[in-house]
Amino acid sequence: MEYKIASYLVTGRDNKGFLLRSTRTAQKFAVPAITRTPSHRAGRAFCCYVPAFMKRAGMKTMNVVQFVEESTDNEPPDFRKARRLVASALLGALMDRIKMNKWESALKVFKLLREQEWYEPDTGTYTLLIKMLGKCEKPDLAYSLYVLMQKEKCKPSVQVYTALLTAFARNNLLDRASQILEEMKRVDGCQPDVWTYSELIKAYSGKCDFEKVAFLLSEMKCAGLIPNTVTCNILLDAYGKVGMFDAMEGLFTQIFEGDEYSYNYWTQNVILSSYARVGNVERMEYWFSKLHRLGFRPNVITFNILLTAYGRERLFEKIESVLDFMHAYHYRGTTATYNTVIDAYGKAGNIKQAAHIYQEMRALGVSEDKHTFCSLINAYGKQGCWMKVEKVLRQMRNLNIEPDTAIYNAALDAYWRSDRKVEMHGVLMEMEDRGIKGDEYTKSILSKLFNGRLDGNIPN
Repeated sequence: MEYKIASYLVTGRDNKGFLLRSTRTAQKFAVPAITRTPSHRAGRAFCCYVPAFMKRAGMKTMNVVQFVEESTDNEPPDFRKARRLVASALLGALMDRIKMNKWESALKVFKLLREQEWYEPDTGTYTLLIKMLGKCEKPDLAYSLYVLMQKEKCKPSVQVYTALLTAFARNNLLDRASQILEEMKRVDGCQPDVWTYSELIKAYSGKCDFEKVAFLLSEMKCAGLIPNTVTCNILLDAYGKVGMFDAMEGLFTQIFEGDEYSYNYWTQNVILSSYARVGNVERMEYWFSKLHRLGFRPNVITFNILLTAYGRERLFEKIESVLDFMHAYHYRGTTATYNTVIDAYGKAGNIKQAAHIYQEMRALGVSEDKHTFCSLINAYGKQGCWMKVEKVLRQMRNLNIEPDTAIYNAALDAYWRSDRKVEMHGVLMEMEDRGIKGDEYTKSILSKLFNGRLDGNIPN
């Protein structure tokens, strides 16, 4: 039977390159249709009529997936009657869980996938799973998948090795990451590439081990690999974070004037954020002007960096200038943009302007998040406007945004400043009902309330 790269049958899903058997049923029911393209020109397209029995099979697949997710180690599911599930639905369920970093559910669905009659090991699937486990701080599980992959006689690729190395490097297991690098050198067809070295350089840069970084760069040069834009930006960011500004500026000059390295808009943002991080506004503005003369153009992230620096230094005239420039040249602010400005005005006690920025944010259709409401609650609380704190909490509930510990702490602090003990008790009860755990800041607020004695109940 022929093999092909199967695309999802569900509308709106991207093709992720899973290797499957050809679906003759789907081809049988595919019929051409005339559609209207965005340019209003007639074009040919294929719409797929899905018969009832295929819909039932898809529903059965999702029911089995839900059952497998709810199963426990003490009561493992029986896969004997679930080995011919719909491939598109099962792979879609796996991809959804990988995207949301739900590693436990993803591994259960992957186990179900391996029980299917049509299953064949694929390096792409393993790469995605190993990347997810690295992000979820589960490097040992990532390595166990690598071992399983070898047992299934699926030959690892450079991408698999790089994902595994990244999983170890991100979790500060640099010795094991280096072992993976050495193993790659011994495997035919899996020699480390620029991305492999970049991940390891990033890890050692975070540890300020620049001697090891220099060794890796020389190793790259010996292998005929030229550092790419990502590698250069990693080095610039590492120098900036430890205050090695001369080295950072020297490297940028080498990147910009030489032909060996490349740069992009992230290069600009890395340099600006390095100075913004330490509050050196003058140097940040100097480099902003210099980079503009060199041909760099700002984006929204660039403006967010400027706003953050100005907010920390309470330079509100410059904040307004940045916002005016963004409006004049049609830069659409993000949630982070408005959160930064609201937080700056709130900390300065200018709740009127903070509320105005929030209303502007809503009028422009920019979505709020937990940080938005936390900044508003802190601003109102410091000014004793406890009734507006209640209004903000109600608005959060209406938008189906679940409060977290930081928001509850902000509400507790606001009510404590206004001596509203009844409202504080209500917040504590709500935390307990929702299963939200308090932290050290929660304890410090309650300690103030009880004059240093924690006689009240705190969720834990």
